[in-house]
Amino acid sequence: MNKKEIEVKSNISLVDLLKNEGFKLFAIQKMFKEKDVKVNSKRVAVDQNLNIGDKVECFYDDKKCLKQPKEIKTIYDDKNIAIVIKPVGIESCGETSNTIEKLTGYLAVHRLDTNTSGLIILAKNNDIKEKFVEIFRKNLVEKRYICEVARDSDFKGDIYSAYIFKDSKAGKVFVSSVKKSGYQEIKTRFKTIKHGQVSSIVECELLTGKTHQIRAHLSFLGHPILGDNKYGNGKINAFFKEKTQKLHCFYIKFKQIDDEKLSYLTNKNFTNYPNWFGGKNE
Repeated sequence: MNKKEIEVKSNISLVDLLKNEGFKLFAIQKMFKEKDVKVNSKRVAVDQNLNIGDKVECFYDDKKCLKQPKEIKTIYDDKNIAIVIKPVGIESCGETSNTIEKLTGYLAVHRLDTNTSGLIILAKNNDIKEKFVEIFRKNLVEKRYICEVARDSDFKGDIYSAYIFKDSKAGKVFVSSVKKSGYQEIKTRFKTIKHGQVSSIVECELLTGKTHQIRAHLSFLGHPILGDNKYGNGKINAFFKEKTQKLHCFYIKFKQIDDEKLSYLTNKNFTNYPNWFGGKNE
């Protein structure tokens, strides 16, 4: 019998924590059934919300319970940075062993949600990572996403504005059309690039970078992303048989980079379409 100890670093459900640690769903269910999971030294048999500082212990049979690390594909590599394709189900960074940082040995300079795939920039040392803090502050990196949403949308490439509130305890955000206390303005550009009777493909560009912005904003506009279990529609996801959100960061472009070490990146751009879209990768 193997034992794994985990210290909780963020508010998260027990099931999500165990998934992030690489446990397969059947293994999680088995551990619950046999009461092989402890939270703060007490055995538990069901999912529950965890708080920062909680201690989790789990006991499992063998390596079959754990997912094998996914191969990380690199599309660009130089002495300062790498750009890789983050698969679904892997965190950008964090304390678990199943993160892009742990799997590559580099430092993420921005994040993608665990169940969002796509291009992510990695710094090869702390100095370069700190430089990217300023680069992102100046909005010198353009990122575009592609997703499949419920129903036929008709976005023309306009900028949509709204207000967003992050509820850390609930682990999600809420969107409003009017300014409220604690809400911050968001701006997202949406363009429908493929129409369909029951779903459509939308290109998204973040003009503000808030937690879950694209997912929550599209849901607010009546077009939840297929497979999104947090902001989507359960019946729609079941109809399409989608269990993970169809959202992918497919395009990154560096604008005018003035930093001496990184100026060579100016105007470089990278494209990678997801398999479900079928676009041609460069």
